[in-house]
Amino acid sequence: MKAPERNIFQTIAYYIGLYGVHLSNYGKRLVEYRADTFVAMFGGMAMQAGFLIFINTIYQRVPELEGYNRTELIFLFGFVTLGRELSRVFLDSPFRLSFIVRRGLLDTFIIRPSSTLFQLIALDVQVVASGGAIVGLVVMISSLNQMALNVGAGMIFWLVVAVLCNMLIQFAILMSLSTLSFKIPEVSSILLPVCWIYEFNRYPIGIFPAVIRGFLTFVLPFAVSAYYPVAYFLRPDLYPWVPVAVPCLTAALVGLSLAMWKWGMKHYSSSNA
Repeated sequence: MKAPERNIFQTIAYYIGLYGVHLSNYGKRLVEYRADTFVAMFGGMAMQAGFLIFINTIYQRVPELEGYNRTELIFLFGFVTLGRELSRVFLDSPFRLSFIVRRGLLDTFIIRPSSTLFQLIALDVQVVASGGAIVGLVVMISSLNQMALNVGAGMIFWLVVAVLCNMLIQFAILMSLSTLSFKIPEVSSILLPVCWIYEFNRYPIGIFPAVIRGFLTFVLPFAVSAYYPVAYFLRPDLYPWVPVAVPCLTAALVGLSLAMWKWGMKHYSSSNA
């Protein structure tokens, strides 16, 4: 059956509504298994809380690092954690793509009228990461209350935009790599090391050698998704280029990931073919 033609606004409304249906159905599954849901969320919170205790212990002994005091460093940790965990909650599909392609499960997505990529994204929600996201948000709010910053509505809006860009940059990088699974059977083993590289953002980028700084800024630009947005928030005069560069890079990387996805779909061959 041919899908009905829609204009851009109708298409956006359609996918927002469809994503709401996916979330509703997933929520019903979580309610059915309350104990499992609680354990998963608690596990995510405990893991990030453990990281926080470890880093806080270090910063108590090293109260200043690259010009950032302990409270600002904890704020950076909270932002990095919030962005990473929210990306895991809503945009974890790159880690499933390789398995879906190998098993031929993508066939069931292709025959449906909605976007194949949208179905892949909406397939599941990683509830275990929501606990970590809560820890990150609480850490950010707590640190913000301790800092003597004159934070207006504009800077709060920037934080929201920065978190969204952070999530999309992570997704775009991982999805671009994951689309190689259309040609290479096992790509998922590459994704975990790439995610570990993101963890460098828990510390000021200036403490690393120039090679690593360049790698995190220009090759796998995780620093642009996490460190620099926080640095601009704390030191806006030193990083005036960030509010323009971060959204532009986000748009460019998302465009690249979509192009890689289209390339992969052209080379997809069903396992039953």
